[in-house]
Amino acid sequence: LEVNADILNDFLEHLKIRKCSFLGYSAGGITSFFFAAKYPEKVEKLILTSTNPFLTQQQVKYFKSIRDISKWEQQTRESLIEQYGVEYLTSMWESYIDNLDNVAKKYTQEFMKPIFNKIEAETLIVYGDKDPFTPKNFMEFMTENIKRSKLVVYPGGRHNLHNHKLDDFNKKVAEFILT
Repeated sequence: LEVNADILNDFLEHLKIRKCSFLGYSAGGITSFFFAAKYPEKVEKLILTSTNPFLTQQQVKYFKSIRDISKWEQQTRESLIEQYGVEYLTSMWESYIDNLDNVAKKYTQEFMKPIFNKIEAETLIVYGDKDPFTPKNFMEFMTENIKRSKLVVYPGGRHNLHNHKLDDFNKKVAEFILT
């Protein structure tokens, strides 16, 4: 997971972008917080939405139970199939599920705490309290360990809350970036 931060850094250097803000959703949030920890001088502001900083064995079990994309919520499944195609989505998701045990063993609270402590950017953490993938205590852990962070909770929000609370989400993000 950390290698994505280096790939992102190479990309930004190629574009000659010295500093910018990041909005990372779900796994994109993981790339964003690793980047912010490794290259703090390059991050203006950081927004983490529905981001899981680590996994419990209970979560691994849950993810394995939805390995078959036909078990997903129809709207989510159809949207992702339209975006990626059924074959690529299935292959990508199964590969992700196959690697979860390794991820859960390495990326623990103890591993993540010093990484979060390196983040200097003002950080907005956005979470829906009905997100089946992202427990509230994980969001609280990030808020406690990332200095200059603020937690925004959307009552009834799920993992893709930015799609369902679009106007309010965009307003909060814009206010955060512009202040």
